[in-house]
Amino acid sequence: FNPAGLADVKQSSLQVSTSLYGFERGEINPESFSTAVPGLANLELDFSQLIVIPASAGFVKTFGEKLPNGLPTQAFGLVAMIPSFRKVAISSPAFQTSEVNVGNYSRKLEDNSLWTGIAYGRKFGPDWRIGVSAFYVFRTLTNYELVVQGGDSDASANESAGMAVREISLYSGSLLLGLGAKYHVSPSFKLGLSVQLPTVDLN
Repeated sequence: FNPAGLADVKQSSLQVSTSLYGFERGEINPESFSTAVPGLANLELDFSQLIVIPASAGFVKTFGEKLPNGLPTQAFGLVAMIPSFRKVAISSPAFQTSEVNVGNYSRKLEDNSLWTGIAYGRKFGPDWRIGVSAFYVFRTLTNYELVVQGGDSDASANESAGMAVREISLYSGSLLLGLGAKYHVSPSFKLGLSVQLPTVDLN
C-alpha cells in the first residue's frame, strides 16, 4: 500500500498466501422478468456462491550500502495478487404454468482481476523513506444470461415462444502508478502517506 515501507525491510523475504473470502447470497426477483418475457412471473430463484481469493505472492529483496546499525538502505519488491474473483452459476429447473408450457432461466458470470507490480523504497537519512510503485491491472469479465419461454398451453391457440439472451465478454489492462513517503517521528511512532495516480489504459 505504501512503497516507502519497503525501505524498512530488514532482510529479503518471500510470501505466498491463499484465503477464503466468504459467501455471497442473492435472490432473483421474478417481477424483473415478467415484464420483459411474459409468463415468467412464477420464477423464483436464490443462489449462494463461495468467493475464493486464489492466491497472492510477493518477494522483497534488500540491497545497497549498510547503515551504522547494519540495516540496508534500499529494497525492491515484486508482487502478483488476485484481489477480486467472482464466479456465479445459476440455473432454474424447467417450469410449467397455465399460461406457459415450459421455460427456464440460466446465468453464468465470471469476473477476475490480476495485479502484478514492482515497487522500490529507499532510506534518506535516519527518519525519511521514499518509495514508488507500478502495477499492471488486468481484468476479464464474461456474463451470459438466457431466458426461454415456451408456447401457449392451449392447443387451440396460436403457439408462441420467446427467448432473451444477453452476453458480455471483455478484458482490459491498465497501468497504476503510486508514490509513498514515510517519516519516523520516534522509534515507536511513524507517519506514512501514499498516493495512487489515475490509471492509464494500455489495452
